[in-house]
Amino acid sequence: MDIHAHPVFSNVYILTKILSALPDFSGLYRAIAISKSFYHAYQAYPQSITRSVAFNLNLFDSTLPSALRLVRCQLANFEFPGANEDAPRFEPPGSPAYDEEDLTNDHILNLSCEEIRALADRQKVVQSIEDIFSSREKDRRFTTSQLTHVESTRFRRAMYRTWLFCATYGCEAYDKNQGYGDGEYDDDANEENLEHQKGFLKAFSTPELHEIITVAAFLQHMATWAENAGFLKSAELLSEHLIDDWASYALFHGPQAVLRAQLNDLTWLCTDYHEHLYPRIDGFLFLAISDVLDDRDQEPEATLRTRKTVIDECIGEGDICQRCQSGNVFAKYLWNINNWGYLRGFQPPKALQTQLKGYLSCNIAETDGFIEACEKTPYTVLFGEILDLYNANDDAKQSKDDWLCEDCLMIFAHDYLHLWFLQWKRKEGLYVSEDNCRCSAGCDCVIQTHDVEHAQKYNHWCDPMRKDGTGAN
Repeated sequence: MDIHAHPVFSNVYILTKILSALPDFSGLYRAIAISKSFYHAYQAYPQSITRSVAFNLNLFDSTLPSALRLVRCQLANFEFPGANEDAPRFEPPGSPAYDEEDLTNDHILNLSCEEIRALADRQKVVQSIEDIFSSREKDRRFTTSQLTHVESTRFRRAMYRTWLFCATYGCEAYDKNQGYGDGEYDDDANEENLEHQKGFLKAFSTPELHEIITVAAFLQHMATWAENAGFLKSAELLSEHLIDDWASYALFHGPQAVLRAQLNDLTWLCTDYHEHLYPRIDGFLFLAISDVLDDRDQEPEATLRTRKTVIDECIGEGDICQRCQSGNVFAKYLWNINNWGYLRGFQPPKALQTQLKGYLSCNIAETDGFIEACEKTPYTVLFGEILDLYNANDDAKQSKDDWLCEDCLMIFAHDYLHLWFLQWKRKEGLYVSEDNCRCSAGCDCVIQTHDVEHAQKYNHWCDPMRKDGTGAN
C-alpha cells in the first residue's frame, strides 16, 4: 500500500502536528526529505513547525538573548572593528537588534527559520562543551551534564558571550574582512583594538565577567588537553610562535574550533595569519578582561580561574583513592572506567612509553609501534585490558569501577603495558617472536636500545629470565 495514499497523510493538520512533535531538526529534515506529504505540510507552515521543534530542543530558555545576539551578529555578517575606516564600529550595548536587554518577547516570537536553525547548531556545540565541563568540574561519574539549572544557565550564557567576543575580535572577524590582515598594524592599532575589546566587556557586570573567565579558561584547558593528547602532530604547518601559545590560538578561533580540536579534528586550522596579528592572539580575551577588572579594582583574572564562579558544588570533592587511600587528590583527578578516555590528555601515548618496564621505552625497533598501538586504542579499552591482565595474573582483583589516583593507575600500566602490547600485536595479526626467539634479558636488555638487528630478532616484551641485563643470542 502506498503510505502517502493513506487518509492520515492527506490531513495537513495531523501531518503538521507530527512534524511539530519531532525532537530535533535532523529528524525534521529526514521526514520532509523522504515524504512528499510531510514536505508539503512543512511548506504550508514552516515557521510554526520550526518554532515547535525549537521548543522541543529547549532553545527558548533564559540564555536565549545571549544566543540570539550571537546568531544575529553572525548571520548579518556584522562589520567588525578594524576592517576599514568606513566600517561601523562595535560599541556596546549596540543597536537593539544586537543588545541582549532589548531582545524582548516580540523579537523572540519573530525568529526566522534561519535564526532558529542557527540557534540549534550553536546549542549542540554549547551542550557538548557543557557535558565535558560537567564531567571535569561537577561530577566525574557522568559523561553528560549534571549541572543544576542555575549552573547550566550561567555556563551557557557565558559561553554564548565568549563566542560572540571570539566572533567579533578573533578568527571569524579576520575571515569575514579580507582587509583585516592587510595593512600595517602597529602598537597604536593593537591598542585601539584592545580598547574595543574592553568596550565590549564593560557591558557586563563583574560576576558575569567572572563567568566568562571560567568558561574561556576551560576552553583553553580543552585546547591544551588536545595538544597533550597528541592531536597536534597533523598541524605541522603552524608556525613555532603559534604553537607556543596554542591555547590562545585555539580560543582565537572560538568554541566550535576548540571542541573540534578536542575531537581530533584540526581541519579548521589556518596558518595564513600575518605576523602583526600575533599580538592579538597572544593573551586573547584575558588581556582585555584583566584591564576591565583592574579598572573596577577587582581581583586579577588569573586568581579567578580557580574560583567556582559557575558551579556551586563539586560532587565527590572529598573522595579518596580506593587503592592507596590518598586524600590529597582533586576529585577530577580520580579515574575509573567512566573517565579513562579523558586520561589521554594527561598520560598521552608518548608518556605511556615512559611507563614501560626496563629499557623497553628505548627499544630501537618497536617503540614507534607501541605508540601507534596506544594511539589507535581508546583509553577506556586500553586500561580495561590492562586491568584484565592484572586480574588474570594476580590473586588480588582490581575493579574497573574503583576510583584510583593517577599514580596507582600508572603502577598497573608499568607492570602490564608490555604484555598488553604483545596481546595487541597478536590481535592485529602482527609478527611476534616466539618463545625460542625470546631474549633472556627480556625488558631489561640494554642491547635493544642500540642494536637494530637484535631488537628486531628477539622478543623483549617479557620479563627477564636472568638479571645481568645482557641479551642472550
